Amino acid sequence: MRPIIVTILASGLAAMLATGCDRPTEEDCREAVLNIRQLTELQDRLDESDVEAAVRSCRANATASSVACVRDATTVAELTACEAEVTEEVEEAVGGEAESGDEPAGDQPAGDDPDDAP
Repeated sequence: MRPIIVTILASGLAAMLATGCDRPTEEDCREAVLNIRQLTELQDRLDESDVEAAVRSCRANATASSVACVRDATTVAELTACEAEVTEEVEEAVGGEAESGDEPAGDQPAGDDPDDAP
């Protein structure tokens, strides 16, 4: 479940860079992080330093609207919808060319291209 936190916060960074500064408050970030922990049952697996690191990352990288979405989510499905909303925001901001799930060229290790097979 930790990847959900990273994905949401990374998506928030991309949205912020594409749409300008719209930083959330520390309180909003803390509420969002604690909500993620509760909904994904990470309370017992993350200690306070993990929470503080996530709050700092949120403040620096997320948008207020993405944090509000995560903070107000009541199910894991709603958290996933927040991620989709942020992805859509980013796509619109950068011209709609990126699609969710696409990997940038160059992320594939050399020699793994099936077209290169003899």
